[in-house]
Amino acid sequence: MIAPHLAKALEDIIEQQSIEAVFQPIFNVSTNQLHGFEALSRGLKDTELHSPFALFSTAEKQGKLSELETLCRNISIHAFDARQLNGKLFINISPKALLDPNHPKGITLQLIKQLGIAPNNVVIELSEQYPADDIDLLKSCLNHYRNQGFLTAIDDLGAGYSGLRLWSELAPDYVKIDRHFIHQIDMTAVKQEFVRSIVELCQNLTCKVIAEGIETNEELTTLKQLGVTYGQGYFLGKPAIQPQQHFTHTEPNLIYQPHTRYCDTAESLCINAVTASSNTRLKKLSLQFSEQPALQSIVIVDNDLVLGLINRSALLELFSTPYGRSLHENHPAHIVMDTEVLQIDANEPLINVSQLLTSDSVNNVAQQFIILRHQKLIGIGHTKDLLQRITEHRIKMARHANPLTNLPGNVPIQEELKRLKLQNKSYYLAYLDLIPIPLIIWSFSGNSVPSKQVIGL
Repeated sequence: MIAPHLAKALEDIIEQQSIEAVFQPIFNVSTNQLHGFEALSRGLKDTELHSPFALFSTAEKQGKLSELETLCRNISIHAFDARQLNGKLFINISPKALLDPNHPKGITLQLIKQLGIAPNNVVIELSEQYPADDIDLLKSCLNHYRNQGFLTAIDDLGAGYSGLRLWSELAPDYVKIDRHFIHQIDMTAVKQEFVRSIVELCQNLTCKVIAEGIETNEELTTLKQLGVTYGQGYFLGKPAIQPQQHFTHTEPNLIYQPHTRYCDTAESLCINAVTASSNTRLKKLSLQFSEQPALQSIVIVDNDLVLGLINRSALLELFSTPYGRSLHENHPAHIVMDTEVLQIDANEPLINVSQLLTSDSVNNVAQQFIILRHQKLIGIGHTKDLLQRITEHRIKMARHANPLTNLPGNVPIQEELKRLKLQNKSYYLAYLDLIPIPLIIWSFSGNSVPSKQVIGL
C-alpha cells in the first residue's frame, strides 16, 4: 500500500500530463561525435514524485506503470522533435509494462511518422532492473518493434540475474553496461576484465556496447583502451532540457598500462573486507561474527592505515577459555589483533604471493592475507582461492602448451598479443621457431663397421 496522497498525486500527473522530459547525451568516445540521447522523465518539481524512482515505483504499485510509461514516451518523442535534437533517441520501456495486456500497440510508430522521425533512429531500451518472467512473450513483443523498424537495447547489463539470458534470447542492437562496473574502473582490474569480455562478445555478435555512468577522465580513458566505443555519464553530459551536444576528450597522463593481466595478480583474489577501528570492542566484533556466519576475519584500519587482522577462530578461541568472554570482551581490537598478517600489493603476481605465503620466515601458512593498492586497503584474499587459481592456470598452460617443447602454444600467445594491443603503446615482437637440423646417429654392433643414420628434426 502507498500513501493516499501519493496515489492522488500520480493520478494528477497522468491526467494533467505534467511530466518533464530531459535528455542525456551518448557519444562515440572514439571520435567525440554525438551518437544520440537517452530520454528520461521527471515528475513535478518540489514534490515527492519528482525523482524517477519514486514516480515509477508508485505507478507500479498502483498498477499504472504501462499508462505512465506510455505518457512519458509520448512526451519524450515530442520534446526530442521540438528541441531539434540530432542522433538516435533511446526510450526506456520496462518488460513489465511491455507485457501488460492493456499496453497500447502501434502508438509509438504512428507518432514518430507524424513527426518525420525514422524508426531506425529510435532505440527501445529494456531495463534489467525490471525482470520479466516470460522471456518468450517478451521476445515476441520486442520483435513487434523490430518488425516496425525500431532498434533495441538491453539497459543495466550486470545489475540483475537475467541480463545474459536476455542478451542471448533477444539479440539486441545495443548493450548498456551497468554503471557499477564503470565506477573507478581505472583502479579495479576485475571490472576491466568484465568490460573487456563484454566488448569481445559484442564484437563477435555485431552488437554495440555503451558504457553508462562515466564520471571521470580516467574512467573514460580506461574504457577507450578496453575497446568501448560509446559512452554516457555525467563526465560526458548531464541530463538536461537542452542537453550538451559537443564533447572533446583529453586523455590524462595516468593511463591504464598493467604489467600483467589481472588474472595473474593478487587483485583477482580480492573480495570486499569488513573493517573496524583499533578501538572497537571485542564484544562488538564477536557480535558481527555471530550475525555473519560466513565472515572469517575483520581488518583493523585507522585513518586508511591497515594495522592488523582479527580472525574468527582466534577470537572464538579466546572467548572459549574460562572467563574468557568476561575478561576480554571490553578490550579494544588492537590488543589481540594479528599484526603479522601478510599485506600484498594488488599488482603482485600470483606466483610471488604463493612464495610469500610459503616462505621459510612464515611458520604457518595463513588462511587470509590483506590486499593493498598504493598502501590503501582494497580487500582481502584467501589462500584456498590462490591455490585454486594457480592450479587452474597450470592446467590451462599444460592444455595449450607445445607438446614438443612445453613452451606456451598459440592460445596463450594470442592472449598476450591482445593484452599488449590494449595497452596502446609500442612493443617488440619476436617469434622464434625450431629450425630443422639433421641429427646424425652412429650405431655400433660388436666388431662390425659403425653405421650412420641421418634423421631430420
